[in-house]
Amino acid sequence: MAKKAAPVGTPPASADPRFVNGPLALVDVDAEGQVLACCTGGLVLDVPAKSLPSLVEWTLKEARLGQPKLSGPGKEADPLLVLTETALERYGLPTTLTDEERLAGRIPENHKAVKQLLRAEWKLTKRGLGPWARIYRPAQGSERACVQLCIPSWNALDTRHWGEAGDLPPVELARVLGVYASRVMTPRGSMAVTGLELMTALHPPTRASEPDTVGKRHSEHNPGSLGKDPVDPAPCEAPDGHPVLVDLPRFHVRGPGEKLFEEAYDWARPMTDAECTVRHLVGIDVNLAFGAGANGLTVGLGAPTHVKDPVFDPKLPGSWLVDLSHVDLSKVKAGKEWVQLDGSLLPSPFTPKGETPTGPAWYATPTVAYAVELGYEVTASEAYVRYDNGRYLDSWYTRLRDAYLATMTDLGVGPDLPPEDFLTAMDGYKDRDPQLGLVVSARVVVYREIGLGLDRIQAVLDDAGTDVPAALRTQRAQVAERVERLQRLGAGLDRMIEAHERGLLLTVEQQAAIFGPDWDPEGPVKARQRYGDTLQWRQYAERSAARTPEEWQAVHDAVAALDGELASALDAGVAPGSPEANALVDRHRAVFTAYFPLTREMQVCLARTYASDPGFAAHYDGVRPGLAAWFRTVVDASARAHGIDPDAAAWR
Repeated sequence: MAKKAAPVGTPPASADPRFVNGPLALVDVDAEGQVLACCTGGLVLDVPAKSLPSLVEWTLKEARLGQPKLSGPGKEADPLLVLTETALERYGLPTTLTDEERLAGRIPENHKAVKQLLRAEWKLTKRGLGPWARIYRPAQGSERACVQLCIPSWNALDTRHWGEAGDLPPVELARVLGVYASRVMTPRGSMAVTGLELMTALHPPTRASEPDTVGKRHSEHNPGSLGKDPVDPAPCEAPDGHPVLVDLPRFHVRGPGEKLFEEAYDWARPMTDAECTVRHLVGIDVNLAFGAGANGLTVGLGAPTHVKDPVFDPKLPGSWLVDLSHVDLSKVKAGKEWVQLDGSLLPSPFTPKGETPTGPAWYATPTVAYAVELGYEVTASEAYVRYDNGRYLDSWYTRLRDAYLATMTDLGVGPDLPPEDFLTAMDGYKDRDPQLGLVVSARVVVYREIGLGLDRIQAVLDDAGTDVPAALRTQRAQVAERVERLQRLGAGLDRMIEAHERGLLLTVEQQAAIFGPDWDPEGPVKARQRYGDTLQWRQYAERSAARTPEEWQAVHDAVAALDGELASALDAGVAPGSPEANALVDRHRAVFTAYFPLTREMQVCLARTYASDPGFAAHYDGVRPGLAAWFRTVVDASARAHGIDPDAAAWR
């Protein structure tokens, strides 16, 4: 055993004697063939284990690795072993995965090393022996017997998140992972997995009860946690294919009135002439803003309750069916005063693409609350709310924030620096300690990988002053990666250009197979000639560029199903203006969003075209005689119910 001086930022040894050597160790084989375990703080242990099962036994009985629990009713973190390529060879494991193994995420169950573990009565989780493996025996009471493996050469440390950390020397990689483990938690897998595991570690689903009459404790629900039993989402919150949507028709395309569309902004616009004359741009870092937004947020902890005609409550988490199309961004409240803005320059805060809502849609509580904050009344027709709720994310945010601040302080960027000193300190801060720079980057990725939409931060990986050729090779690899990204971008742009010119990126054979033998393959070309200079054509082309033949098939099936429903309604004598007719009008708008967003006024114009244009009329009347004219009256009646005069409707 040897002790080395620990660099700045190295996590201190645990006060718990069970984990005195830290949360993890990097297992390597030196030039003399000795197996070593590089721990945090520069500690190096001799490893006597000759096989993978004996390595697991040694880790649990002698290595004194692990991490104390983060919450009272929680559990201690299992020890993590990071295996280098030389260690993999020593213990009979491949240094890299084949393409088949990489896609499967594991080595085969009949591999010699897997059989050794099973013979020694060790078990693997369902994900098997892969880049992040868990080797365990069933717990005996409160005693756990589990070791986690991390195998960098099997792409455990994804370069998108960890940069080139997997290529660091053993002691340096042990430090990087050790700092991350001590300030965030011991990595459990991908950044998404680790971020979710951190939430569970801070809010364990169960706790020990008070002693019963015979002095025995039992497992019970831990208040403030998500619990151990899964609950179904509200139908509007469920992803496509979820069992709660089993009654929907096959290939049904849900619109905003059926599905919650809450995503981070994907919006841009050209700069105005006045903006082009400004000398500076202001960049706003949204990375910590997402985390800070989670802090103090009340989230649902249990199953949703369906409520009809609810009174909106901004403190009650849930989803609300509300029409926010009346919110005018050119006139909003700021505090108690109304202010005038140029609404044409602003995206709508109620849709991911910044487009103005066109009718009732599902929104999460904070989104509806923002409409109220802007000074507008909201009336929900229904809602799915969660009366069991709490500030579940507060401790999660605090843990990540403190990790960020501590690491940035080690890099010379303290939280209380004056503005000028802060800018100076931020200039090249990762160059001062590239290893800690990796920790900063990896920690930020936790936010993005659990779905909060954060941009990746490129880590500064190597110290060019120590090994110029290595630094140049690293730089070349980064340039090659950038070239590959640009090539992918170029291919995407080529596809987008082709979609704008052709409209439909399908072969003639694919079009016939999807749309039927009567389909005119020249139809999209004619449409381009007629509508190519419109916003709707651009929107249609963008959707077309990203759509596969299978997705086009789903769109076609949804349209065909809608045609059948309209014909059935005509046969049944459904009256224009009735709830059944209005529901079909809303469904038509939702299905039509597969091509481009359709406002109610635009729908009136479209229905007018269905009835007057010989080509459209032939299609609908071919489905059912008189369908085109009936559908126009149905759309007109629905428009009147929403305050639109069909005779004055325009394409807007």
